[in-house]
Amino acid sequence: FRIDGNYTDSRHPDKVIFTDELSEDLRRRDFTVNAMAGDPLSEDGEIVDIFGGRADIEGKIIRAVGDPEKRFTEDALRILRAVRFATVLDFEIESETRRAAQALAYRLSYVSAERKSVELKKILLSDHADRGVSLLVETDTAKYIHPDIKLPKVPLSSLPLRFSTRLAAIFDGIPELLLDHQCKQHYREEQRHMVCHKKRGNRQVPQIRRQQVQYDIDRRNNLG
Repeated sequence: FRIDGNYTDSRHPDKVIFTDELSEDLRRRDFTVNAMAGDPLSEDGEIVDIFGGRADIEGKIIRAVGDPEKRFTEDALRILRAVRFATVLDFEIESETRRAAQALAYRLSYVSAERKSVELKKILLSDHADRGVSLLVETDTAKYIHPDIKLPKVPLSSLPLRFSTRLAAIFDGIPELLLDHQCKQHYREEQRHMVCHKKRGNRQVPQIRRQQVQYDIDRRNNLG
């Protein structure tokens, strides 16, 4: 197990101290739902849950371990992770955790675009993507991902499950072009569908002709 030191770079601990105390290791986790531990070799399957993670799972709550401001100061990406967990799991962010996330949202400016994009992708491709974007806007975190992110003009759930498409939808002024593109895409698919039927029909013409010839032969034989 380990104890993390201070996070000077807002991502990595300056030092790591190893310990035999499981509680110290769990204390450094981001959220209570991630701060439980079990021994796979134990017969009774006991779960160590000193921060109430199991109760929060049952209550569908995302809650920071200990002081939420300290957790988010250690690594601001945890703010986006809170939104992502709440979105994907359809949980609520606990009030103190949410207030701290909003107050420290500016620290996302120190997080690389690559790390933020990973979380955003998971939010946009979830079953509750519209709620996720609403949370990003309501907690003032959206503008620290990109200042032009807005609530979409069309429900994300009505769009294809494609990151690039849903990403375009959360930028103001894009949906009209997006929908126009979708209409064109639908037209192209219809055209391909018709061409497919035409090709299939062309392949069936010789077979139909053979059947007609055989029918005429059988009919003449029966009449004779």
